Amino acid sequence: MADHQNQPSSDKGAVKRALVADDEPTLVRFTEILLKREGFEVRSVLDGKDVLPVATEFHPDLLVLDLLMPNLNGFEVLRQLRSKSQLAGLKVLVCSGLNERDYILRAFEEGADDFIPKPFEPEDFVLRALKLTQQVSENHTQGSMAGDDVSTWIRRVNFTWNKLALKLEMRALQGEDRASVHDAMDGLKSHLDTLADIFANDEVGEEELCAELDKLRQLMDTLK
Repeated sequence: MADHQNQPSSDKGAVKRALVADDEPTLVRFTEILLKREGFEVRSVLDGKDVLPVATEFHPDLLVLDLLMPNLNGFEVLRQLRSKSQLAGLKVLVCSGLNERDYILRAFEEGADDFIPKPFEPEDFVLRALKLTQQVSENHTQGSMAGDDVSTWIRRVNFTWNKLALKLEMRALQGEDRASVHDAMDGLKSHLDTLADIFANDEVGEEELCAELDKLRQLMDTLK
């Protein structure tokens, strides 16, 4: 007798499950918010070695996978997953800053179903996730979230985050004291956590969002 508990849900009416694997907690939270707003039940892991055991227990329909993670990188995770027959129906959306052609091709060779480069547009990410889990109706288009304030703000924060991270990386390469760079990154993460809490709230206050985004911009100005 087949063990149906080890298979992702195939019923279109069933709640879809998603597992997010990325070593950046704040970015994981934003990804979780986007998926939860589409009705997914979501779990997350921050370490590559945790993906297989959690996937085996949770039986997700979708895995959002970063390629650069501690202990086990995304390519190794894909290799592990595709060797497990009980996870044969799992769809994998690789989401990574490693967007050179060779990395993308390798991800597909190892078993990825789709690839989206970081930073991504929220609408594009959601559409790909829904397509992979067969939840896109004929009327669901990439512009269907155009009026979604949360998606707009996540896009702005995502853009600001990447500019700040690049500035911090450049400062480290230029020989600046690593402790000061880490302090700046901690300050950035604190603001992003506050924004994530606001996004997670059903009633998104634009005034609060503007205030937090201004803080991010001010922090970016200090890093010039």
